[in-house]
Amino acid sequence: MAAGGCLAVLTLAAACGSSATKTTTATTTAKRAAVHSAAPTGPCRPSVLDVAARFLHVAPASVTTAVGTGNDGNPQCTYATRVAGGKRVSLNADVYSGPQPYFVLERTIEEAAQPFTPTRLSPAPQAVNGLGLVASWFPNRNQLMSTDGLKIITVTVAWPGAGTGREIAVATAISRPYLKVLTPKQAAAVANGYPCGCE
Repeated sequence: MAAGGCLAVLTLAAACGSSATKTTTATTTAKRAAVHSAAPTGPCRPSVLDVAARFLHVAPASVTTAVGTGNDGNPQCTYATRVAGGKRVSLNADVYSGPQPYFVLERTIEEAAQPFTPTRLSPAPQAVNGLGLVASWFPNRNQLMSTDGLKIITVTVAWPGAGTGREIAVATAISRPYLKVLTPKQAAAVANGYPCGCE
């Protein structure tokens, strides 16, 4: 299984003048406090904000977060920023905590993989190894769906000019903090449809 690569951290030059530095620090602190103030189970996570900033080579203070509700009724968080060249990157993390997430995702992947016409109208999902119990990239939606057996995390990537490899890599990095690492016994229980007592 391919593991996510190490993320490089870009050290940004501090602005000239002590007042600018204090403002930047205050802004970063306020942003982190706002994210921390959300419920622990809420869709926006400080650790994910930090991961997004490191992966995209931007300052954490430049990453905005917005809590919302998806069309499917699930809570979601959108992490957005501008990268070098001024392009806006938006990473939307949707959190499904309904029943049988493992089987829901397995069924979703299976159905998307089946061609219903002689000529496939959309590309099949691509398995992403080493992320949760099962994960797949859906090219026609620019989405990565993964599960730890407790929830399904769907990350939709909007990154103009980025190749598929970079889109999958950032979606994987964003998904990982949401997923609980299960013991082999817990994972086997989830796959067999039994409660795993993971909470």
